[in-house]
Amino acid sequence: MALDKGAQPVPETARTFVTETRPAPGRSRLLDRVESEVLRQMQALGYRPADKVPDLRVGIRIDRTDAIIPVMDTVESGRLTLVLYSGDEVLRTGRSPNLNSIDLDFMSDDEIAARVSLFLAGIQSVAPVPAKNN
Repeated sequence: MALDKGAQPVPETARTFVTETRPAPGRSRLLDRVESEVLRQMQALGYRPADKVPDLRVGIRIDRTDAIIPVMDTVESGRLTLVLYSGDEVLRTGRSPNLNSIDLDFMSDDEIAARVSLFLAGIQSVAPVPAKNN
């Protein structure tokens, strides 16, 4: 996962988020697994899922790089793309290298976690610091 140049800092007041997954034919299971990992890691950083208007949005999609074959609609190759928004402003975009059908079919949970972690690297934690017991 490589970040585009020009990544912006997350606003200090941001505390809530939502995920927005764009469907990709034949890849809903993979996208669901990526979304679950984004939720897990964002919550570990202290951000809360939003009920109403979120401070941040994380877009999850596969940018297709294969030719669309009419009888086979399944995405056979593409780039996993994650985009962090604050309102309408793009704060950062992360893209994987081109993934073939084997990569898309068999991506492990550890690989997904590593890609999400690279995307979120540098985002400040807003989790409360645990109090020390004396």
